[in-house]
Amino acid sequence: MKKLLAIGIFILGYSYYAWSQNTSFEFIFSTPNNEIFTDIIELPGNDYLFSASISKIENPEYRKALIVHINKNGFLIDSTIFFYPGKSIYVTNILVPNENNEFILTSIISDTLGSRLDGGISLFRMNEELNVYDTIVYLFPANYLISNLDADLTDDGNVLSGGSVLIGNNTPIPFLYEFNSDFDSLKAKFYLDDYGTATHIKSFSDGTYWFTKDLQRKYQLVDTAFNYISDQIIPEYLTSNFGIIWDSDTSFYLIGDKIYPKPSHNLGFIHQFHPIDTTSYIRSEERRVGKECRSRWSPYH
Repeated sequence: MKKLLAIGIFILGYSYYAWSQNTSFEFIFSTPNNEIFTDIIELPGNDYLFSASISKIENPEYRKALIVHINKNGFLIDSTIFFYPGKSIYVTNILVPNENNEFILTSIISDTLGSRLDGGISLFRMNEELNVYDTIVYLFPANYLISNLDADLTDDGNVLSGGSVLIGNNTPIPFLYEFNSDFDSLKAKFYLDDYGTATHIKSFSDGTYWFTKDLQRKYQLVDTAFNYISDQIIPEYLTSNFGIIWDSDTSFYLIGDKIYPKPSHNLGFIHQFHPIDTTSYIRSEERRVGKECRSRWSPYH
């Protein structure tokens, strides 16, 4: 069920220190509260916009959203905090549609007691002046504890969201949502017979969707109704904390935690040429020399 609710916004009083030299700078944002960084994007003109969760030390479970705009030299341009009455919000992604100079913020919303129950997904639309002017909340069933959320935009401007929920135990259940540009829910699916977290969701021109499934260390392909089609183990023993950049409609770079050979955790980096077929890819062969890490590319098939 879709609910439109008003939110309160106020401008943050801040103190900061910024230093710059050439293209390097350090930016320190200091307030009396707890701040947790969540996402960052680069804007036209090399400015940056980042989001954070902010809460008072004496009440850490009541989270508000912090958005900060800095220029390419690290100097503060603007900042704002916005909140949702009676709920905690945790912004996970800043998305930039192709027009209208606006941003879409995807967020986890939950109670203020730390249980993360009575929550769901919230979408906020923000303009260049960091004013929120459109808000929508999709509440999950009351016993669904939302534990993770990731989001991206399709080529036609829809919002794809995925993540996981906990239902009565500590096993994460993956889910997918798709919203149109007006924030209307188009479809959703909870994979109650599976486990893991759906992240890095991507849509293809044939109407299918792709995502990584943490814990199982898999690529997952689903159809237009979010039903499973096929999956594939991610190569090179790469697991969790993935970073992915697509360089075409079918190929991508992936970096992740390489858990083998044991016992150390290394960084693994591959260039894969098909979303599911892992029979041919290029990997970065890593070797450690003291505290240095050197690598070279080699084909694998």
